[in-house]
Amino acid sequence: MPRAKFVKCKGCGKRFKKSELSRAGYCKYCRLNHMLKVIKQLHEKRGYYYRKWKKNWEEGIMKALEKGLGSRRRS
Repeated sequence: MPRAKFVKCKGCGKRFKKSELSRAGYCKYCRLNHMLKVIKQLHEKRGYYYRKWKKNWEEGIMKALEKGLGSRRRS
């Protein structure tokens, strides 16, 4: 039977089975902590993740307007 491979979490540094970590290398506690930080930034409308979201949102709106999707109406 093969031995389980243990890897350190990038957030807290604790050792976990590789299957218990996310693809990015974080344990469930660090993932949750990171997710809460992102949600807080979006709610407060400031921070790195909010700026990234806003930039991509604006680009998506501009792309839709260029295609003419903004002028379509439902019948």
